[in-house]
Amino acid sequence: MQTPDFEKIYAEYFSEVYRYILSLSQNETVAEEITQETFFKAMRHIDKFCWAAPFPHSYYILLAAALFSKPSSSIL
Repeated sequence: MQTPDFEKIYAEYFSEVYRYILSLSQNETVAEEITQETFFKAMRHIDKFCWAAPFPHSYYILLAAALFSKPSSSIL
């Protein structure tokens, strides 16, 4: 399966990931930073992603949740 255009992926899933992290953090700055980091990491590993998965958005949500739960002074 062909790798989709990353700009389209970002446009399609950014809002969902951002709202999810905002609901966890209750902080717009944290939500923005984690959402950006989520897509940065996803882009770096886009060649390893299985595009045949039934719910690709869950990959971004899980990655964002992992980044949120990871202690990091640069994010929080």
